[in-house]
Amino acid sequence: MSEVLDYALRRCVTQGATQAEVFSTNEIDSNIVIEKKEVKIGQIVRDQGMGIRVLVKKAGGASTGFSYVTDFSRRTVADAVEKAIGTARVKKADKDLMSLQVKAKIRRAADIFDRRVPRVDPSDLIEIGVSMLKKASKNPKVSTISGSVHASSGETSIVNSLGICSSYKSTGFGGHMYVVAELNGSVGVGWETHASAYFSSDKLIAAAADAADIAVRQLNPKPLEPGAYDVVVDQDGLADLFMNTLVQQVRADLVQRNQSPLAGMIGSEVASENVTIADDPAVLKALGSKPFDSEGCPTSSRSIIEKGVLRTFLHNSYTANKQGVENTGNSSRYIMFGTRPEYALEPIVGPHNLILKPGKGGKEELIREVKNGILVRGFIGAHTSNVQSGDFSLALDCVFRIESGELTFPVKQAMIGGNMPSILKQIRLAAGNLKQVPMGPGMALISPTILVEKVTVAA
Repeated sequence: MSEVLDYALRRCVTQGATQAEVFSTNEIDSNIVIEKKEVKIGQIVRDQGMGIRVLVKKAGGASTGFSYVTDFSRRTVADAVEKAIGTARVKKADKDLMSLQVKAKIRRAADIFDRRVPRVDPSDLIEIGVSMLKKASKNPKVSTISGSVHASSGETSIVNSLGICSSYKSTGFGGHMYVVAELNGSVGVGWETHASAYFSSDKLIAAAADAADIAVRQLNPKPLEPGAYDVVVDQDGLADLFMNTLVQQVRADLVQRNQSPLAGMIGSEVASENVTIADDPAVLKALGSKPFDSEGCPTSSRSIIEKGVLRTFLHNSYTANKQGVENTGNSSRYIMFGTRPEYALEPIVGPHNLILKPGKGGKEELIREVKNGILVRGFIGAHTSNVQSGDFSLALDCVFRIESGELTFPVKQAMIGGNMPSILKQIRLAAGNLKQVPMGPGMALISPTILVEKVTVAA
């Protein structure tokens, strides 16, 4: 693989690129799908490719071109190089585009490779899936079960004409279970997930049992009176909400385009003093941990919000050079809607492991702090949030009423409206129950359950 990357890089330079970068991923995924109480599919998929990005300097600045290949024959690679350079030559010059990432010392990777995972095959995952089905099917009220189990292992590599030449290996394991329960015409749904860089079938099987329990508890929901409630939010829902609001608002590229409500707020109080959020790419067994970002810049831990005060935005090489500040090593390759391999995308900006500082005690203790509220496990429509303002209007999914510190009944339907800057200032407490939830390729939220005060809820 390294020979192909080196050839692509040399070809870029000889064909006239001022600078060039070649980014590749080589991944093997083993997956099974569970549908209607049956394990339906077991398969292994291998995906490898490389993205070729060039920078061409011209009057008034520079421009970039990009192409990618999954066929590594020299003819195909040469054609991709020509396409990238051709695109760069016809694009308008960008005065703020100064350079690709320069070489810097990269620290040792966190413990993100589990040797057990590459040895997993679909038959192993099927066995885990069967165990999940058994756990979730114990209650006779359970009518339908769907879910997944997956294991992946791969290598990420990057070379560029400024001396970068690095790679790292990583693994992933996880899955989900979605359960429907029925009784006398009432329908309840529940789900649970597990994700880690390390293999842990026990935790995934336990998640299946939890999903079934939640579905049964959602039977016979009751309407909720509109009003102001304290809202306890679980991690899966928070990950969805943060990815579509806060993550986008701390991206320096969007800040520089005045597309974030946090623009100009460094050093200002943007959240309650109970909120400390960091990006840490060195968490053991975390899906977002990595030694370098998608441009080859070394990653490091940094505080984004510290006791309510905004400390930094996340930068890649372009935004850092444009502003004349340190590159935070947050180049990332993803799209907000849909899925595409990282090698098929140009770098933008994103977190690695977004960590919300936990408090003390478990989720149950947090609930006991609430006299008049609701527990929310998920949101519907978080992707429709307005990134520029932070405004959102969301349907709540899998909701329970909280009265005097106890869960009393499932809620039939409810909605909330608001914006992320306000929500951050209304966070009062966090439990100590950290959970890892994927937010995208190479990105995860590691968060406790949180309590948000006085949120307006509509029925």
